[in-house]
Amino acid sequence: MFRALLVQYAHPGGAMLRYPDINVARGDALLMTGPSGCGKTTWLHLVAGLLRMHGGQLWIDETVLAPTRVALVPQVPHLIGSLSVVQNLAAASFAAKRAFDEARAMQLLEAVGVVQLHARKPSELSRGQAQRVAIARALVNRPDVLLADEPTASLDDEAAAAAIQLLVSQAAAANAALVIASHDGRVKPLFDATLALQPVSGEPVGAVA
Repeated sequence: MFRALLVQYAHPGGAMLRYPDINVARGDALLMTGPSGCGKTTWLHLVAGLLRMHGGQLWIDETVLAPTRVALVPQVPHLIGSLSVVQNLAAASFAAKRAFDEARAMQLLEAVGVVQLHARKPSELSRGQAQRVAIARALVNRPDVLLADEPTASLDDEAAAAAIQLLVSQAAAANAALVIASHDGRVKPLFDATLALQPVSGEPVGAVA
């Protein structure tokens, strides 16, 4: 079980954001909704360790969650242009100071449908292909928590549904808790659990459905 409790953060010169508590079981998925500016991406960055919380606790099972056990799929894939697809996955392992498991990397690329592109550079990929590589890259180190920021942005209806299905299925296969942040109304029907953040400065209000 992933738990984010009493999470707080204040941007420089801004009011304190107080997030609702979030609990997501391993293998389950939660959709975090709300308009741009309500704090979704900030919450993702806090959990991923890219920003420092001003209060709160992050847990996985009965252990404090370390940033190295969290993986984020950003809205823009940010693949390293000079490296091949599989080398981008290797770079993620090296950055986390973990041994690179090439067999697992190839299995993940196959699972997301781009194994045939493993030797290509990012410039040779479509947006959808790059996104699939980013998902595989996020999973290569076996994270306990998988986060995704606006994964359906700029995708058509069919591609958007496929992206969500891919994230949900791969997180479940990895036994990772999944949290997706999106203001795309098309994806809400695809989730059983949702959390709505309201853009009230200092008091984001959460409603779990």
